[in-house]
Parts: sequence; C-alpha cells; structure tokens
Amino acid sequence: MNYVVIYDPLYSLEFGKGPWLIMLLLTIPAALGAWRPSLLRGRPRSLSQPARILLVLGPTIAFLWISLVVTADGYNQKRLFEAGDFTLTEGAVHGFTPIGDHRPARFDLHGVPFSYYGSLGAPLHDGMQLRISHRGATILRVEALRDRLG
Repeated sequence: MNYVVIYDPLYSLEFGKGPWLIMLLLTIPAALGAWRPSLLRGRPRSLSQPARILLVLGPTIAFLWISLVVTADGYNQKRLFEAGDFTLTEGAVHGFTPIGDHRPARFDLHGVPFSYYGSLGAPLHDGMQLRISHRGATILRVEALRDRLG
C-alpha cells in the first residue's frame, strides 16, 4: 500500500511556530509602550523606571517560558518518534465527528479512539484509510492511503 504523510508536526514549520509568533507580537507593543509611550498613544506619558522594566520583562519572560515549554515537548516527541517509541495504528476511519464549538474532532481507527483540534493536513471522512503513529493520546504522524485521498 502506498501511504503519503498528511500530518507531521515534528518535522514541519508548524512545530513551535505559533507560540513564538504570538508571544513576539505581544512583546513588541509592550516594549514600545514601556520605552516610548508616545509611539502607541500619540501623547507622551511618563512611566517610572520600575514600571518600564516590568512592562518589558514581563512579556519577554512569558514569551521565553512558553516557547521553551512548547519546544522542549516537541523535541521530546521527535526523539521518541525517531527511537521508534510509539504505537502504529492502521485502519479505516469510523465514527468521524468534525470539530465543533469547544470540542475536538473525534474518530476511531481500528478500535482506537483519537481526537484533535485544528487540521490533520487533509479533510477526514468515514472510510478513509489512515496509518497513525501515536504515543498515548499524542498524534505524532498521520499517513493516508494515496489512492483514497479526496
């Protein structure tokens, strides 16, 4: 059978990109507002030195902490995958329920339940033949049978 990878967060640019970008976008306005308040509001304001330091260091430390946690978790998953420390489940998708308000998409694959938020790289549907590499509830890679891709 000829499978094609449709979701692989461990080797794609998605890995760690979201939190880095969000925190960077939050840090820049905070830094500008702390050092040059007139740039953001149009009128000069004076902030004490401790307030300026707090406004710059607070978002920066949060940015670094979240990025470190996300990156460390991703690298750990990558190491486990490369070491072969995962379960491979193959079969047809059954009971697919798409993402809804405050609930993930759900489906079963050969009797194993899976759920996810976001996208797995291709629209899933009942009967779609998949091969999923996972460790517990964490999906590491999804491959789909090439001739059954919609």
